[in-house]
Amino acid sequence: MYRKIVIIFFSVVLNISIMVRASFLLVISGYSLYITATKKPFAIYDLNMLELKSCLSALISIYAGIIYINSENPY
Repeated sequence: MYRKIVIIFFSVVLNISIMVRASFLLVISGYSLYITATKKPFAIYDLNMLELKSCLSALISIYAGIIYINSENPY
């Protein structure tokens, strides 16, 4: 839950450059993936796997966005 709030905060509220925002979001997503994998916050295995896949898909999407932004503006 807090992961989503922090992601929305960095995406919408902060008025910083797109690359800095994307870098922060990449770090936050990686950290939440690590925490979810180690702590396993749910008692049911399927819910833990679903949360891991959610964190991983967010991480991949943000990384792909960074690659797209860099290829659009190389400098």
